Amino acid sequence: MIMTRLAVCALLTTTAAICGGVDNPIEPSGKPMTLRLTEDLRFGADENDENYLWANPATLISVDKRGHMFVADPEDCRVLEYDSGGKYIRTIATEGKGPNQFEYLFNYTILADGSAVGTNSRGGTTAKFFDTDHNYTGSKVLNSPGRSVFYAIPSPTGKSYAVLFKESKAENPVSKLKTGLIDTDLNLIHQFSAVDQMTFNPGRMEDPVYMGEFLTDQLKAFFGPIGVFNYDAEGRLYSAVSTEYSITRWSADGKTKELVINRKYKPVANDAAHRRALVEGLVEEYREIPVLARVFSESVVQRSVERAELAPVKNPVFGLIPMEKGRLLVVHDIDMASGKSRGDLFNADGVYLGWVELPDHGMMTHFSGLFYPRLVFRNGFAYTLHTDTDGDNQVVRYRYAIEPR
Repeated sequence: MIMTRLAVCALLTTTAAICGGVDNPIEPSGKPMTLRLTEDLRFGADENDENYLWANPATLISVDKRGHMFVADPEDCRVLEYDSGGKYIRTIATEGKGPNQFEYLFNYTILADGSAVGTNSRGGTTAKFFDTDHNYTGSKVLNSPGRSVFYAIPSPTGKSYAVLFKESKAENPVSKLKTGLIDTDLNLIHQFSAVDQMTFNPGRMEDPVYMGEFLTDQLKAFFGPIGVFNYDAEGRLYSAVSTEYSITRWSADGKTKELVINRKYKPVANDAAHRRALVEGLVEEYREIPVLARVFSESVVQRSVERAELAPVKNPVFGLIPMEKGRLLVVHDIDMASGKSRGDLFNADGVYLGWVELPDHGMMTHFSGLFYPRLVFRNGFAYTLHTDTDGDNQVVRYRYAIEPR
């Protein structure tokens, strides 16, 4: 078997060789496993302190080797640091246009050497760099001619970025919404997905009819074959297209396909409750932005969702969450009405082990039509944010073990 795989790898002449692939059945071939989570720490809104209030559903968390937790709060455009016991230490970044400030904070990622990259997603994406003491050291615009980056995740080495971006020309009414991998010189290394999208006309931003058409087009793109991606602690990138249950693991330099993981699955219905929750979530978001609140009434959003004609079944891959020791959690289903997620467990060889469910948006969060991973594995723990029915976020740390169901 090993010699056969080596021989196949040697014969491949494509620029990204695939050395290994695993086809998994619907059910695990052995005894089904699950991820046992035991709550170890919780803090957040109950502390009755503004440093523990992060209201935005897009709030994300990152963790360093010491177990310090960094909350990226896009509501107030700030980054807050907490020690391993959940005690507030300091605010690293705030809202504004200064060096260590953000106008629209997306994430704050701790790199392998303890330094950090924060991304500002206003007018494209700018990466802001911080040293190991979290002092600002510089920035870099990730947009390039004809390419506008919506959001980016830096690799643990800081040498590449996995990105969602739009390619457009002013005279063309149709743009391309793409995902891919770029290096620090903004060269496109790999493209993972591409879908057509209307080119936005800002002059018609207060036209409800036009904005309804634009939202319909956005939903078709975001719930179509869009790319999803994430890095593990070793710098290996995992990528997939949301409409196919096929995940690729790339080498740390991003040049070689190390493993392809496939799995057969039973489709999950995209029912009325799921679509209704999508409408309610979008309406709630738009209420926070006056210019959008004026054009996106609930009826406009409802019609846009109906006209998007979303598939009767959900996409099989919502997100990818690398674990420790080469394991992978594939977010296979999200119930937007309840916030419960299901993730499929794979070992380092890409073999399907079983599944786990997590409540309160603990695996992924949804914002502006896109899904973002929340769950982070570090230092033998699983860290996440849970959002309760009142919209309050709490950081939760779990001890975890993979055990028989």
